[in-house]
Amino acid sequence: MERTLGTRRTLCQDWDEYFMAQAVLAARLSRNPYSQVGACIVNNIMKIVGIGYNGMPRERDDYKFYWHIPRGTSMPHAEINALRSRNSTDVADCTIYVTLFPCDNCAKEIIEFGIKTVVYLSNKNVCNYKTMNAESLFDSNSVAHRSFKRTDYITWDEYFMGIALLSAERSKDPKRQVGACIVNNEKKIVGVGYNGLPYGCDDDKYPWKQGPKDSLDAKHLYDCTIYVTLFPCENCAKAIIHSGIKKVVYLSNKNVCNYKTMNAENLFDSNGVTYRQMNKKIGINFIDID
Repeated sequence: MERTLGTRRTLCQDWDEYFMAQAVLAARLSRNPYSQVGACIVNNIMKIVGIGYNGMPRERDDYKFYWHIPRGTSMPHAEINALRSRNSTDVADCTIYVTLFPCDNCAKEIIEFGIKTVVYLSNKNVCNYKTMNAESLFDSNSVAHRSFKRTDYITWDEYFMGIALLSAERSKDPKRQVGACIVNNEKKIVGVGYNGLPYGCDDDKYPWKQGPKDSLDAKHLYDCTIYVTLFPCENCAKAIIHSGIKKVVYLSNKNVCNYKTMNAENLFDSNGVTYRQMNKKIGINFIDID
């Protein structure tokens, strides 16, 4: 995003996001085959005073540890390691950020050290007796606990355009990869496609040219929205209009001066089809998907 020189950024992480990210990053250090958990302790002046993850102490060799033993047995939890590695003798009134809600044993240590707030990312063991005991311990000792609220989730537009981008990756067109995603009024995907030969055709045996059009008389496309990575040409515009699609959301319009694009715009305008550009950049990183 462009910004004027001398002005501050408006899009940046808040403190909760920053400290929870520290806990998530610490969790990646864990070699635990069952669950990676991280913790980050923060004082009242927003200074990190302790970080830990579920694993053996630093002086122990993780590779010599018997990982096949029952989960949780003899394995120091992230909260305990964060408290042990703290750089301050006093952590009273601090906040601890954890990727998983603490068990009852960790809750006792958190209370003992005077930590007053617990912010957790996941509470997948909510029905486990250890988790329920921990909640009771926190409540009876005035330790606040709250779920971390994510603010980095994507919008519907970003999601559907992401589907279009992902579909474009299927195209073997040597000139340009284009994807499309058709969505109805209930936010349900009713069609996905990319520029390429029909399914079942061998791409290596057929020339790259346009084949016969499929029937567009199906009613399930009426009043739908189509998300496309590139603004449609005039021929695609005719097909879109004929199918009953009423909205076009496009990512790029690099051919804006091309007569086919201008004809498509005129066709849309004269047939009551609205179109708008999506300006936000969409990226799909499979490394971040766990």
